[in-house]
Amino acid sequence: MAENNEPDNQDLKRLEDVRQALALKPDVSDVVRSMTSVQNLHGPSIRSLASIATQIESSSVLWRTPSEFAELNRAFQVPNYASTLAESPLFKSLQAQSTAMQSVMKSIEASSLHWRETMKSIEASSYRMKIPESVFEKLNRSAFVWDSGISEAMRRFSDMNLTRFRADLCDRLLEPSRVFSRFAEETLLRIGELPDIRTLRALNASLALADAQHLANVDTLCSFATEVADDEVISIHRSLESPFVQQAELLELSEIDDEEDVEGMALLLPAARSSGQSRTVLALTTSCNKASSLKGKGDVFKPTTKVMEVFTDLPWLTPQDEKSFGEFVDCLYFVLYEGAGKDKLRFLLSEGGPLKKDDCQIVWCVKILRNKWLRHDPDHGKESDIRKSWNDLDFHLRWLGAVGYPHTSYDFRKLHVRLLQEVETFLRKLLGGFV
Repeated sequence: MAENNEPDNQDLKRLEDVRQALALKPDVSDVVRSMTSVQNLHGPSIRSLASIATQIESSSVLWRTPSEFAELNRAFQVPNYASTLAESPLFKSLQAQSTAMQSVMKSIEASSLHWRETMKSIEASSYRMKIPESVFEKLNRSAFVWDSGISEAMRRFSDMNLTRFRADLCDRLLEPSRVFSRFAEETLLRIGELPDIRTLRALNASLALADAQHLANVDTLCSFATEVADDEVISIHRSLESPFVQQAELLELSEIDDEEDVEGMALLLPAARSSGQSRTVLALTTSCNKASSLKGKGDVFKPTTKVMEVFTDLPWLTPQDEKSFGEFVDCLYFVLYEGAGKDKLRFLLSEGGPLKKDDCQIVWCVKILRNKWLRHDPDHGKESDIRKSWNDLDFHLRWLGAVGYPHTSYDFRKLHVRLLQEVETFLRKLLGGFV
């Protein structure tokens, strides 16, 4: 009997060896090597944009050299960890998982290479001497921010065991880093066209703002969950357009007093204000979970795959049409409704929570917007049901301040702002209910 069991035991040991091999070290400098300690740049709580920007600048001094791009290869050197691991016989026994993790690493390495090549081309170009030296320092800082954001995210994913079991979700949660990289590249190309001074200041300011926001967004994501509550298939990428919208808003200004004043820009620009309020909403969600757990009730908003995606997407969603507005409402729905228990909402008195149904108008509003308009056709069912659907939709749109059917960019931006305000009010009431 022992002899018959021995192969099974060996197989179990072999499987455990594979799992250990797949587990990335908690020190993800082995995966993406940043130029300064990530722990010195990030903290356990969300800081102000101004504070983050100051830390970026002070950290940049540690690695800035007389030749701004001399250290780019070292700054973005991704070790050949994945390819070396792939040669292990043990690794090949879990081919599907290894392929997913390699895909994540290749994505990071491709972005790293793209940064180096783009910035080297600028370094070698004929207009290198015509652009103010300060511009190159700002571009260096953006490269540093990209590197630091990737490093902190990967460290957190490793702590959560996502790198071992959910490589697909890791890759999905890195989407803002790819957006940030694309934004920096396109801004770099616009600067390379030698714009006038006012335009140059606006472009510089948009980089400074995106730098600070990107790290604040990473902080927000990393503070939320310790593990993912399901293994659901990841969703398609959403349109993360806030950095580009903010840049357009900056270009419309007649004058920019201080292109490094990210705190001032965060208050001045509509898209930046909404981005900040989105982070506030997400931070309140995390606080509600902690307050509920302190009362022995556990999380109100479970860290599902969809909710994790919301935490990485929401701050840079700026709805300007029905499609992008639908993506935004999806985010609110997945957190406030599906993530909170769906048919048994954990924040309601009937399910042991502190709130009455009348306290949750925004939740019912989000559900109606999504289910009676944005994701389902209201002209479905019996005539009486159709009429009721349109009446419910009309009531909630008017409650949000809409006049008629939303169809312009202004309409959707206005609804975006109002919904965020109502969600913040709801979450603050919920948080107060746990005191």
